[in-house]
Amino acid sequence: MELIQLVVVAMVIVILATITLAAVSYGAFKVRERRVPAAAEPDSASGPLFFERVRFAPRDRAAQR
Repeated sequence: MELIQLVVVAMVIVILATITLAAVSYGAFKVRERRVPAAAEPDSASGPLFFERVRFAPRDRAAQR
């Protein structure tokens, strides 16, 4: 085989491997997304699971001058 043919074959193999890995990763993501446990779902009555709202005190106009 010539050098160009080797490069072309290598590129085709890399492209096919990338497409295969992308398809497998997407399938694994979909399977994982489908089986979320009920305990991990946020409760609408208790608010956000990880984040809490930060409220800043109003600024004093005299202090800005």
